[in-house]
Amino acid sequence: MSDAKNRRYIFKKSQLQMAGILLLILLAVFLLWFNSANSNQAVGATAAQVRFQGEYCIGDGEWQEILEGEH
Repeated sequence: MSDAKNRRYIFKKSQLQMAGILLLILLAVFLLWFNSANSNQAVGATAAQVRFQGEYCIGDGEWQEILEGEH
């Protein structure tokens, strides 16, 4: 009977705790690496196609029309 009981508890409780902590650390490192490898936060933004229409004046000067390609 004692031989069967010894077979059931192959690992000590402290060894199982250490194995669990090591597994959690390895999973955390893997997830950090995976997320940094697949991140797209630093992808460059595309410039918007903007056009201005109308007139402008500088200070109290004369109003001038906005002309495409001049400003």
